[in-house]
This record gives sequence, C-alpha cells and structure tokens, in this order.
Amino acid sequence: MKMAILNPGWFPAAVSGLCVLFSACVGSMPNLSTTEEQIANGQIQFVGGDGSSIEKAVVIKGAKNEEDGVEAEEIFITQKFGRKGIDWKFTGSSLVKERRKHFDVMAIVLLASNAKAAIIFDISSFFGKD
Repeated sequence: MKMAILNPGWFPAAVSGLCVLFSACVGSMPNLSTTEEQIANGQIQFVGGDGSSIEKAVVIKGAKNEEDGVEAEEIFITQKFGRKGIDWKFTGSSLVKERRKHFDVMAIVLLASNAKAAIIFDISSFFGKD
C-alpha cells in the first residue's frame, strides 16, 4: 500500500491521555474481497472492545499479516460508520506502543456531522508480519 505523509505533527488522541505522533496518509486501499471473505467465514474476527480507548481496543484475530490487518480495520470502520467517502473519510493513523502491545489509532471524520472520531485497534498479532 502506497502512502504519502501530508502533514506530520502532533495529534492529541483520546487514548488514555496519550498524545501520539500523527501522520496524515492518503492512498488507495487494496481490494478487500479476500479479507471480506475471511471475515464472513470467521477466519478473521473482531474481538475485544469498541475501539474507544486502549483498554477497549478492537482486537483483530486471524489476520496473517499487516495487509490483511489494515484491510480488516477499514472493514470494521465501514461496518460501524457506513460507506467510506460517503459517510466517513480517513484522515490519518498513529502507531502507539503501550504495555508491550502495538495499537493503530485510526482517525476519521464523519461527513454528515463533520465530527472527528478515533478508533483504536490492537494490532499486536500481525504487526510487522509480511
């Protein structure tokens, strides 16, 4: 997946009072059909919390590598907030390491209300895997 850094800076996330380094990235997501099929047949599952904090992070089980995991993150957001580009848009992501785990903080804007949201995923099981 090709990403371009647009505006590095600090993004204060609602993640247990942490400030995490923020890089706004853009790029097209890969074809999600294979990951969608893995979610539909239970090979990839969303467990844990609702993604509202580190303690309630969405855990993605069954993703074999970072590509599958990132695709699953977008599918989760789509299931929760609606269609990308119509109901919400991606504004950036941040990597947080806490308690020996890796978390991906996905920042989005809800287009109908212009409200900002952050969804936190525990990516420890697939982080760094190709």
